[in-house]
Amino acid sequence: MEKFVGMLRNQPSASNIDVELYFKDAQKLALKLEKIDASVLSYNVVEKHMNDLAAMRGEISQSPKYDSLWANLYEWSVAFSEFAFATLRVVKVQKEIDVLQTEVHDLKI
Repeated sequence: MEKFVGMLRNQPSASNIDVELYFKDAQKLALKLEKIDASVLSYNVVEKHMNDLAAMRGEISQSPKYDSLWANLYEWSVAFSEFAFATLRVVKVQKEIDVLQTEVHDLKI
């Protein structure tokens, strides 16, 4: 869950205390999830957590210590990281398009 909380905090890492604080109050967590804007997260932070989560997939699927609730939270974390990464790629490409449009406009003048 440290990877998921790290993404929510837009930080490259999170501690077990951070996780405890985020999951301590379900209403606050739900509010954070409703309001989070993936387009303002760091591309590098999201990519790191997405890759870390992907690397954990085998451990999650094979270990009996992870119950269905934990597995569902893991899958949701993976889905969110993929969504955030795709959103950030769109933002990155749009910025590149804007720069190119400015260059084309400047050439026409």
